[in-house]
Amino acid sequence: MKKKQEQETQGARGGKLGLTLAEYAKAKGFSIDNLKAWGLEDCIYRIKGITACNAVKIPYYDENGFITKDNKGKDLSIRYRLTLTGADRFRWAYMAKPKNYLYGAQWAAQWPDDYICVVEGESDCHAGWSGGLAVVGLPGAGMWNEDAFSKLLSRFKTIYVFIEGDTGGNTLYNSLTGADGKHKTTALIEKMRFVSIPADMGKDLPDVWRRCGGKVQTFHDYIMELLEFKAWDVWKYAHKKKTAKPFKEINI
Repeated sequence: MKKKQEQETQGARGGKLGLTLAEYAKAKGFSIDNLKAWGLEDCIYRIKGITACNAVKIPYYDENGFITKDNKGKDLSIRYRLTLTGADRFRWAYMAKPKNYLYGAQWAAQWPDDYICVVEGESDCHAGWSGGLAVVGLPGAGMWNEDAFSKLLSRFKTIYVFIEGDTGGNTLYNSLTGADGKHKTTALIEKMRFVSIPADMGKDLPDVWRRCGGKVQTFHDYIMELLEFKAWDVWKYAHKKKTAKPFKEINI
């Protein structure tokens, strides 16, 4: 009984916490060997040092392939996934600074400079990498960091930004375009093209991956066609003051 309580604990907003790498891989349709090659692993996440649950450890590497550490050598750029759904599914390592981390940054210098995709979250990256795409991920819709990310991404000729049709998508769009009048427009805006997944294919890249049956070529061809024909240049169609349209007024 004690062991069971340790492995599966109650979330702060209700629901059971506890997730293994095998469960994550099965739910998303990913190869567990690929996930391990990308640094993911099973672990026990301890909550307040008293209770614990199974979790998937997801390392964020910098552009040189290193995990960010504190002055005592403790890993900081680590995210833990505790469950597949719900508000409590993620935790960060203590004292992490997630707004400084871009998932997949370690490969940005290795990819050809013709394009790169920016997505929200690690699972979208896992889908993209499974299909042979150049993808980096923000840890959250409101996590764009101009100083940290613009230098890394500036070498790419085209930057495709995947926007989900929800409040998170609205937040990400505004943080890049400044359409809400509260954010500065990113210096990379002229290279950016915005794209959304058609509703019949789901809302994100993992949905598309599953609908393509986990077939690499099918997925790759679908996404590349989507980027070629459906990506929207919001800056090209901005009015003379170079102010992008509000999120609710664009069709992407």
